[in-house]
Amino acid sequence: MTDRRTLRSPLPGPPNDHRAAPAWAPPAADPPVSGRAQPAAVAPPLVAAVARGVALVVVLPVRLLWELIVAASRLLHRYLLRPAGRFLRRWLLAPLAWLLHRLVWLPLVWCARHLLWLPLVWVVRTVIWPALVWLTRHGLRPALVVLGRVLVWLARYLVLWPLRWLGTVLTPVGRLVVAAVVGAWRTAGCCDCSTDCCCARCCPESGGSGR
Repeated sequence: MTDRRTLRSPLPGPPNDHRAAPAWAPPAADPPVSGRAQPAAVAPPLVAAVARGVALVVVLPVRLLWELIVAASRLLHRYLLRPAGRFLRRWLLAPLAWLLHRLVWLPLVWCARHLLWLPLVWVVRTVIWPALVWLTRHGLRPALVVLGRVLVWLARYLVLWPLRWLGTVLTPVGRLVVAAVVGAWRTAGCCDCSTDCCCARCCPESGGSGR
């Protein structure tokens, strides 16, 4: 036996999940990137930078120009077009409309009334209307009278007389039919009677004999 001491590992203790984290840990080194994968990693930032550059160079000036145009149009409408419109309407259009109404429209209305309408009405009342009345009285009235007489004659000889003749012919036939129906009804009523009094009431010509 030797005097060496055997080194034994210490007994494992309970797991300590709440160990204190190291104050500083060196950053993990990035995995080596091959030459083919490097452009794919650099591409998105490059595209974003290009898009931002295009937006700054093209979109932003256009947007600023549009906002400037809108603001300028609002200011132009408020401080130039609207006052100019009011001025023109008050001091130019309104006087011009008044002059046109007084110097053009009213004279035209007066001329149309006194030179066209009134003479036309006078001609119609002294010339045209009496001529129409005379023509109606001496020309159309006899023709209308003759036409009315023809219509009355046609109605009398083509409608009333055939109806009257038809009534004259059908009246005896209707009487015969009514008499036959009444006789048949009386005969049927006497045959159904069972006593002499009933037969005498229904058929007086039978004398109450029941025959």
